[in-house]
Amino acid sequence: MGTIMAAARKPLFLAVLAVAIFTGLLVSSLLFVTGLVVYVVAVLLAAQDPTLIEHQRMRTKRRGLTSQTFLYKITLIELAERDVRKTIDEAGKDLRRMLRATLEPQTRELLDQAYQLAQKGQQIEQYLQRANLAGLNQRISELQQRIKNTSDQYTREQLEQTHRALIAQRDSAQALQTYIGRITSQLENILANMQAMPAQILRMRASDVDAQMMSSQVANQISDLNSDMQAFVSVLDSALGQTSASAS
Repeated sequence: MGTIMAAARKPLFLAVLAVAIFTGLLVSSLLFVTGLVVYVVAVLLAAQDPTLIEHQRMRTKRRGLTSQTFLYKITLIELAERDVRKTIDEAGKDLRRMLRATLEPQTRELLDQAYQLAQKGQQIEQYLQRANLAGLNQRISELQQRIKNTSDQYTREQLEQTHRALIAQRDSAQALQTYIGRITSQLENILANMQAMPAQILRMRASDVDAQMMSSQVANQISDLNSDMQAFVSVLDSALGQTSASAS
């Protein structure tokens, strides 16, 4: 449905629809029907375009991503992934078929991992903005002073409980600051691997004898990277869960 809507909004097809409506009103209802049929057929055919389908898939995956830092990195990775697909499409028939069965799915999965990492990175960014580490440290210092100056046992216990909660919140926020750097490094790792693939594919095209072996090696390399990314996302989920618990 998303690709059909995207195709339906293409300027050329909208122009055909406008002409159909215009001629139907001024000339003949038959021309309107004919133009409408042409418009619908053109939209349905365009909706099957693999490029449009892939574009819509990317738009869906990056939906909600507003962080300029992570949007920039995702855009670079998308461009690199597009270069990989283009290089695969330009390969000979046998090599192209082999790469589409092995390397292309792994590359698409790697792109999906990048989207997940970027979303997690944005989530952490937003949390850190709300957490306000400077404000937390100030509140902790003020509580420490109040605890020191309080003689009532019950009041002291309540203040100490609050103090421990704030310390836990601050520690979680500081840990998440570290994860921001790790996410950035992982995205750069994905980008570097993506950018290296077109040259590796060209080497396969130049060496038909070793193409299958090289294809398997590259696919295994990307598969290992995907596994690493999945494990890292699991660690991030755990860290974010702990942070939410400490903040509540």
